[in-house]
Amino acid sequence: MKLDDIYGPVRDDLRLVESRLLEETASLGEADSGATAQVVNAGGKRLRPALLLMAAKACSYSGERSISLATAVELVHTASLIHDDIIDDASSRRGVPSVNCSAGNALSVLMGDYVYSKVMAIVVEDGDVEILRCVARATGRMVQGELLQIGCLKDATTSEEKYLAIIAGKTAALLSCACRVGAMLREPGNGQVEVLSEYGSNFGMAFQITDDVLDLTGEEERTGKALGSDIREGRLTLPFIRAMSVADSKDRKRMGEAFTNGGAEGAELCRIREMVEHYRGIEYSLDKAKEYSRACREKLEAVDESESRDSLALLADYVVGRIC
Repeated sequence: MKLDDIYGPVRDDLRLVESRLLEETASLGEADSGATAQVVNAGGKRLRPALLLMAAKACSYSGERSISLATAVELVHTASLIHDDIIDDASSRRGVPSVNCSAGNALSVLMGDYVYSKVMAIVVEDGDVEILRCVARATGRMVQGELLQIGCLKDATTSEEKYLAIIAGKTAALLSCACRVGAMLREPGNGQVEVLSEYGSNFGMAFQITDDVLDLTGEEERTGKALGSDIREGRLTLPFIRAMSVADSKDRKRMGEAFTNGGAEGAELCRIREMVEHYRGIEYSLDKAKEYSRACREKLEAVDESESRDSLALLADYVVGRIC
């Protein structure tokens, strides 16, 4: 099933979010030569606003607050991407020049900060202190996850436990926040808040692990980045960690050197990918992603039946189905 079909129950609301995103980034003016708006225009999956809107509808909320807050969580994501591209020295994002490539690092830092300020303005205007606390906490966890990842760059001894802690922060925290905020819109004590928050956390874990598998097995035109870029840039991923943990000493040394040096290119990169597959790192990671996906569905059993709940279930399947 296509993502657009899964988004059916919130399709109209997502269009409103899209318009609001353009409004918020247009206010940046000419300082960044439209680079930030260009990144927003490039789209992406819009998973975070979609999750918030679906969670809200699954809890029988219908109102304008969901549009504003869905815009806010996507802007958190946008700001994090702008800053990530500076750290990674990336030249493109979603097939268009990155903000740092178009405007330079100095302006990019300020643009990312400005986008974060727009998030705070939207959430403060909403007026719910608990939602503000939720967004602030998620943003802090994202930074902690990125800091932990930077500390592990080119460290081939990084454990699976530490990897899971990294992605729980940098990816799952905001997806969990989106679901939590959506559920809170109906009423904080509606019994669905924790359930949907945990759904979002499991979804985020499944999503990031699948992304890491696609870095080795996907198609560049679909993933939007060069295959094997995580290995080249020294970023640990679960397929690599798993393969390293079960490989013989010779192959472990070879994979470790490629990861530590960040110099695997061409035929050598292909060889490293073959070894990861040989030691079933990809299969192991996909199984782990499926476990998180199943946990998503289990959480939804406590949510009242609705079209939006069905879409959340389909989305949990979609996130791991991308590999197929």
